[in-house]
Amino acid sequence: MTDIKDTTSQTNTKQPNLIKDLEAFAKTPPAVTGGLKFSEIEPREYNTELIDNFLATVFHADLTEEENILTWHVNPTRRPAYPIPDDQLLDKLDKTRKPKALYFATATCKPEPDGSLRHRKNLFKSLRVVVLDDIGTKIPMDKIPADFPPSYKIESSAGNFQYGYVLAEPVTNLDAADALIQLVYESGYSDDGGKTPVKLVRLPEGVNGKKGIKGGFVSDLVSLTDTVYTPQEILDHLKLNVQWEEVLADADGVTKRRASKSLGTTPWASTAPKAQAMNGFIDPVLEWLMETDQVVNDNCGEWVEIVCPWADTHTSGGDTAGYAPLGRGDDVECRAFNCFHGHCADRSTVDFLQYVAANSGIQAGVRDPAAALTTRYVFDKIANAAWDIKSSKRDICVGMASFKTLYPHSTEVQTVNGKSKLIGMTSLWNVSPSRVVVTGTTYDPSTTARIVNQQGENYVNLFSIPDWGHGPVDRLHVDKFMDYVNYLVPDKVAREYFIQWVAAKIQNMSFRGAAIVMVAHKQGVGRSTMADMLKTLMGENNAADVPLATMIGDSSFNEWQEKPFIVSEETLTGDPKKFYNTYEKLKTFIDPRSRTITINPKFGMKRDVEVHGSYLFLTNHHDAIAIPEEDRRFFVLDNAHTPAPPSFFTAVNEWLTKLDSDGMPLWARSVYRWLQTIDVNLEALNSPPPRTQAKKAMVNASVNNLDFATKMIIEHWPDPYINASEVFQVLNDPCLAGPLRFDEDTNKRFVKTAVNMNSTAYSCQGVLNPNGKSARVRVRVTDKAWREGLCPPIDGDNAKIYKRLTVHYAAREIDYRKIANEVLELLREDDRL
Repeated sequence: MTDIKDTTSQTNTKQPNLIKDLEAFAKTPPAVTGGLKFSEIEPREYNTELIDNFLATVFHADLTEEENILTWHVNPTRRPAYPIPDDQLLDKLDKTRKPKALYFATATCKPEPDGSLRHRKNLFKSLRVVVLDDIGTKIPMDKIPADFPPSYKIESSAGNFQYGYVLAEPVTNLDAADALIQLVYESGYSDDGGKTPVKLVRLPEGVNGKKGIKGGFVSDLVSLTDTVYTPQEILDHLKLNVQWEEVLADADGVTKRRASKSLGTTPWASTAPKAQAMNGFIDPVLEWLMETDQVVNDNCGEWVEIVCPWADTHTSGGDTAGYAPLGRGDDVECRAFNCFHGHCADRSTVDFLQYVAANSGIQAGVRDPAAALTTRYVFDKIANAAWDIKSSKRDICVGMASFKTLYPHSTEVQTVNGKSKLIGMTSLWNVSPSRVVVTGTTYDPSTTARIVNQQGENYVNLFSIPDWGHGPVDRLHVDKFMDYVNYLVPDKVAREYFIQWVAAKIQNMSFRGAAIVMVAHKQGVGRSTMADMLKTLMGENNAADVPLATMIGDSSFNEWQEKPFIVSEETLTGDPKKFYNTYEKLKTFIDPRSRTITINPKFGMKRDVEVHGSYLFLTNHHDAIAIPEEDRRFFVLDNAHTPAPPSFFTAVNEWLTKLDSDGMPLWARSVYRWLQTIDVNLEALNSPPPRTQAKKAMVNASVNNLDFATKMIIEHWPDPYINASEVFQVLNDPCLAGPLRFDEDTNKRFVKTAVNMNSTAYSCQGVLNPNGKSARVRVRVTDKAWREGLCPPIDGDNAKIYKRLTVHYAAREIDYRKIANEVLELLREDDRL
């Protein structure tokens, strides 16, 4: 077999000399790549003691009775087929000088019922080593973390290495082992070769016969140590932000949460694939071959050994051929077929696909660019649109008309009647059995899964947790971060509350807490820099910058509300006459309790989501937000009174702009991980926030004169009972009405609101005031009123309540003029008049 894929419908042309060499070994499996002639490779002596010691180091933990170490020794120009035990391998190598390619499996396997050994996942027993491949060529050596030395290094070809990380204890759970390998290969620290915990990797002393290898390179054991790793240490060193306990508890869930960029839609396909490539490609042709038992051997490499459809014409050798499915090799969008038996010399990939179409109904082409669409896009049956699952942005949705325009090309497929026809890429995507269908979107901060299932329906999840990971923390970055916080928030109590609030959000993005208001006395203290740092830590996709005018405005578009972190800069409510309107609107957004709302995006369909937004308001004004004194939703803190010198900000900016090897801010990973370790007092954070001096100042500054006067009237009212009409009587006194510009018709609603917020109503009918007017009686909310049992219900008997209140109102005397003068004096003392 050759590794050159047939990308046309033309008949393959075989090299006569290569065929002659291959036919000499007709009883063995086809060639790996045909890169070398067997006769060109020099005989050699094998250091079996080195190989034996190597295997003993990798498989250091005792094997159970059923476990077997799988090894292969094959001609260098051949692909490995059936394994043999390690002791049999060593025995054979002691007796031969023939050049052999040597492999072993990274996991042990139990034997088949007949006692034979096979390389199959369903025979898996335990994963023993994790191997990073193609280091030095496809993966630069300096990309591997310096503090993550491999247990062994094997140079498999000149300048190309395999790094093995031996596990301290075997992983015996297949789902967990599968998930671990998937996570490792999506990290970008290895070539994305076969995704399987039962992976074939090179043994030292073996000959590499791949295409391009001159003279047969001998795999060299560069280093071998006793260093072992736990799965968690591997995950941490590769910055994968996953806890091994999570993998053991829910391997499928962890894979789905991490799968968007690597596997795409595959984990959510309606049926689990029997085979898939690391990039998530599912080849329906390979699936059918497996379902119909036509796959003889699959080592997860580029080629799969299958039963040749024309095996009955073979006059010598075996009955197998090679099939290269989608998703593997250098050209992942291309299929190929090759059979080296003489009677199949004229059989092309097109012939093979016509055979598949005639026997399965699968219309497939040699080149299938639509396969990539299937892994990337899901169909939204509500919006009649396609969502881009692999996009780093989570809100890329393309209408079907635009989708067809975006991918206008057609590809040639083979039909059931033995003919070829052109079909559009989007049409192939539309009929693919692997296409995933969703019922709109949701916003679920409890998972990073790109798609979530709720009540039996799949939804696109618009939430993403930042991938700063778990693991080592560079304290230098933490100290620099805290230096900035210490400068920006000089008050210790406020600073500690702020750090607790940030840590709680980082640890659980569904936490809301009180809204934070930062008040600067001068421009340029650096609050925007802090806001940007928090957005970086929490993930840019999870943050929104929203002007206060947008929050309290009349726009019906509110997609910003579903973001977990919302920043409003230059906060100032403006018109003091809208005191209660503004506050009432704001408090519905910032309420610490999670709730479900309807999101109305500017582009897209409405959706119901549970919001978990935490708010940060930045302002230079002490009266920026009209906060009532009884507020339980805002935490207000003062920023630095004087901006730091330019050199301070220069150093901070230099620190913030330094990038890690993956192009991400160097500081963020350590600060994020440190915040994850802080012991958060959620009880305190979910309680009403402390009343800081900054908040007292804001409450006082944001109250206009009329509201202040109304508040003073209620506080100094000489009787437990009160109603709005009596407050109007005081405010209409000439000594107040003039200075306050009080107009009962204009200010009626605001005064009633203030009375209602500071009193409790009775349910009985109104009572007559001394002036003969009926009024709805309320009790001022004071400690004395509650102690004396005056707050409703007194005994639940409305008739008794009415009688009691009528008697009380007939007997009491209120000096409205005296109260008006007292309030006037309080206004003057507060420098309001």
